[in-house]
Amino acid sequence: MSALRGVAPGVAALLLAAACASMPQPRVPPPPMVAGGAAPAAAQRAPRPTPAPERAMAPAAGDVVAAAQAYVQALYDGDDATATLYQPGFGPKLHETEDGYTLLGLSARPISWSEFGYPDADPDLEIAEVVARVQSRKGTESGNVYYKLGFRRAGDKLTIEQGSTRVDVR
Repeated sequence: MSALRGVAPGVAALLLAAACASMPQPRVPPPPMVAGGAAPAAAQRAPRPTPAPERAMAPAAGDVVAAAQAYVQALYDGDDATATLYQPGFGPKLHETEDGYTLLGLSARPISWSEFGYPDADPDLEIAEVVARVQSRKGTESGNVYYKLGFRRAGDKLTIEQGSTRVDVR
């Protein structure tokens, strides 16, 4: 009986290996090849040049700070019409995170390209930082949500092109 116990797992493994070998192999196309047999290199965007120091240190204009503050206020108010003026195409998806918090206050300030923290960001962006003081709707946690918003100016219109959000709520 004990001899059969040692043989049974071995037979099962042998049967499983035979069954797997008889299964058809998946049809997956080979990777694309360039003449000569080497795989093509992925196209890379040329790195952006670092802006001149006077441009890298220049803060955003006052209307950018007002726009950033209006955008963040709209997120917490659920005001899709105002939010999509600055970040078109997302609708209610824009304020999914903010729906979990009650806004207690806002402060905003212009920041420079070098303070933005993205070395590949376009130096022509005008950047503002907004700090939202918030309270959780589901508990007693409170804290700050930090927004860094890079705006592209087209005439009188400002549109968010790049941004980041950091939640610090405990």
